[in-house]
Amino acid sequence: MRAFKASGEVVDEHGIIVTPAEGERKVYARSGMYYYNGDELMKLEQRGQVHVVTCDDGTVYIRNILSNYPTGAWVKGTREGNTISVPVKQCIDYNASSDVTLSLQWGVCDEFGGFSNYDGYNDGKFTFTVDDAEGTISLEKSSETYFMGLFWDDYDSFAWQGDYETVWTYVGGYEPMETVTVTAPADLQTETWYVKGHVKEGDEQHLYKGNVTIGFQDGFVYLKGLFANYPEAWMKGKIDGMDVSFEGLQTQGTNGDATVYAAGCEGGDLVDFSMLYDSDAQTLTSTRILLANADRENVKAEVWFNDLVLSKDDPFAPIETLPYTNGFESVDEWDRLTIIDANEDGSTWHSFYGEASYKYNSDNNADDWLVTPAIRLEAGKTYSFLIDAHGSTDAYIERFEVMMGTDATAEAMTTTVLEPTNLESEMPQTLGN
Repeated sequence: MRAFKASGEVVDEHGIIVTPAEGERKVYARSGMYYYNGDELMKLEQRGQVHVVTCDDGTVYIRNILSNYPTGAWVKGTREGNTISVPVKQCIDYNASSDVTLSLQWGVCDEFGGFSNYDGYNDGKFTFTVDDAEGTISLEKSSETYFMGLFWDDYDSFAWQGDYETVWTYVGGYEPMETVTVTAPADLQTETWYVKGHVKEGDEQHLYKGNVTIGFQDGFVYLKGLFANYPEAWMKGKIDGMDVSFEGLQTQGTNGDATVYAAGCEGGDLVDFSMLYDSDAQTLTSTRILLANADRENVKAEVWFNDLVLSKDDPFAPIETLPYTNGFESVDEWDRLTIIDANEDGSTWHSFYGEASYKYNSDNNADDWLVTPAIRLEAGKTYSFLIDAHGSTDAYIERFEVMMGTDATAEAMTTTVLEPTNLESEMPQTLGN
């Protein structure tokens, strides 16, 4: 077994442990369940890895103790016999926009799906049972009702994440990922492919449409300029049948003093990025999240790419065959749409339980557009348009119209398809021209 020695606990200005004291570091695979409270409450399976450092004096440090929340923070506890005790209310994150820290606390989920903290549960600590023979560490006294969760420190309110029925299984000693700088072969033949994916930069998430330089040679695929900030940087993937593995941390450039790497992410851990290659369709489809990451060990991403597809053919080519239907039910259907928040008030169209819904704003009149992809029409022909629409409740009247134009901008929408229409019921009705 390989062991990693750390020396000297380091705590930042927010009280977050960023480096553990010296000890033996081991890697465990996660299992169990977790709550994620986003647009809707979800119960999901834990995955990824957790790192545990055990010091000679019995102090124990745990990195990224919550699943799917890779801040790189450590929490501290003690081991006595086969029991690890970790005190609650240890800070694991800081939200700069709110100037508030977030800490680890016991949470309770009531029968109505409400969440709150539970200070006194299990004497204010998380207890783990260690089975050295089986190589497991198990969280005790957790369930769908009582969970280890993330809470805002200003009001002790539940943030969005909570683990229960947690079991960690030993994988091996810690070994950092290797770094590599990719240079393309001098005789590499390249072409331009299209890029489609969902990108997160800072707090902003949106659909990304772009291009990438691509070349194939000797069982490898080479990609250049996938990240806009590093247009000359290459990535290299090894092709094995349909599987493509981009091994290690592949250098893209620098941001200040930090080196930025292309890396995969799975379950909150840095891993090799991977894709599936369809040689017939000429597509490469991601099977893991791709990061432009400014750290060798922790997730500190400038850019996140999810649902990434590289293709030789344009995925956003005009619709040539009618009828065209969009039910707003899938990611692919939403990817063909353009959302315009013309008054920039943050309230606009979004997916809501399989429908396209406008987010109401009490301060501003709506000026928001949901635009179809380009549809090829022929002069002299008559076309019909139908839409199923309804309001949110019978108590509030909604008003909308349908326009047509030659570009996916609000200014280009100059031809009326459906006159301004009031929606006075929550019951769907079919409207058309």
